[in-house]
Amino acid sequence: MAEIRSTLDIIMEKAKRFDVTEEEKVQLQKKEVQDRARGMLQKYLDGLLGLKELQKEFRAMREETISWAKGALVRECHGRLDFEKDNKELLLLLEGVIGIDCGPCRQLIEEFKAKIQQEAEKRKEQLEKELRRKGIRGNAVIPNYRAAPGWEDFLEAQRSLFKEKLGQILGPKMGG
Repeated sequence: MAEIRSTLDIIMEKAKRFDVTEEEKVQLQKKEVQDRARGMLQKYLDGLLGLKELQKEFRAMREETISWAKGALVRECHGRLDFEKDNKELLLLLEGVIGIDCGPCRQLIEEFKAKIQQEAEKRKEQLEKELRRKGIRGNAVIPNYRAAPGWEDFLEAQRSLFKEKLGQILGPKMGG
């Protein structure tokens, strides 16, 4: 917290000739806390800060600033969670630091993975049928459904839907 105060003090010193309202001071402090929380998240993901150290950092924060930091972390995790990637570290952080039950998040991720796999299989079969119809067959023929027309559009639509549904789960914890 000393970092936050010192930055705020520096800003206040430079702005002595200007009138800074209490609301502006609070907004500056809020931004500083949120930036610090995002920085801690990045250190955690880079392996420079463990979960226990992150929890300790949060316990050391002043009560009125914890909700700002937690909200920033949840929003940042929402932006980074992706059904196509490994989300273990982000989910551990949401559970261990924020206290969110990530069961619904895990379930949503698995649902989308299954949906993508099912669509991939369907498109692969369609491509195989099309190739056989053209007389192309054999063990060496492997249809590339990812290069097929419409696949990227399908994936993008699923990513968007995933973020929307994830937002419904995490929304109440995102704060302002």
